[in-house]
Amino acid sequence: MKALAEAGANILDEAAGQKNTDFEALKTMAASEHWSIIASEVQFGKCLSTTIKSAVYLATWRGLKVVAKTVKDVRASGLNTRRQHQESESTVQIARDELLHEIRTLSTLRHPDLVLFLGASLDTETCFFLTEYMEGGDVETYMRSNRVKTNTKEFKPPYHVSLSWFLSTARALAFLHGCARPIIHRDLKPLNLLLTKGLDLKVTDFGLSKIMRPKLLDRSGTDASPAPLMSGGVGTYRYMAPEVVRYEQYTDRIDIYAFALIMYYIASGRACCMCSFC
Repeated sequence: MKALAEAGANILDEAAGQKNTDFEALKTMAASEHWSIIASEVQFGKCLSTTIKSAVYLATWRGLKVVAKTVKDVRASGLNTRRQHQESESTVQIARDELLHEIRTLSTLRHPDLVLFLGASLDTETCFFLTEYMEGGDVETYMRSNRVKTNTKEFKPPYHVSLSWFLSTARALAFLHGCARPIIHRDLKPLNLLLTKGLDLKVTDFGLSKIMRPKLLDRSGTDASPAPLMSGGVGTYRYMAPEVVRYEQYTDRIDIYAFALIMYYIASGRACCMCSFC
């Protein structure tokens, strides 16, 4: 048992060492590619939204209105039992890993239909990154607020607006899936589709995204690379493909499935049903 415990400790130490190495590599990348941000130059304003693991703030950086995303520290929420403390520590670590993954992914992407990444601060205990400020908010909030304004249960945006949103999302997915190392978003939903003041749409939130290995095409143009191991149950259930819910093997088609449900929601004004996938 002692040997087993020591072996387990060694594995954890190796994993922690690898994470530290990855973090240092990310800091080196930030410096060499000139997207490292000095934390003292950023003034945080009101909190725009929070999830279990992250918080998004309106901020100012060098006179520019931006959005800052950081880890939400659940350890400060008043939890005091030993088990709750351990769970909160685990949640913070997972949230930090997801944030660093999102920074690593966004720093390599540039496309008109993706929210613009401006840089990140990695030199303080609380890491954060900055993106452009999208004044129009997200599609989910836009749809909900207009249902209230029009006093209807099924608000639908004007046809030309809906079509513009569909095209923007399609272009973003075509870009992500067509990269040398394809990227699966894995959490495409109205909350992750942001709007400018003029209602132009851009895709955001790559915390759960998956960067795939490069495709190996055979003579017929078919991808001959072995199927990678994929995590099941990732994303938001309402927009989650059946194979993800069932913890089965899946591909970038899961983003297309979510996109279809989003188009249905926007075009009909009705949220998609929660079907049984079992």
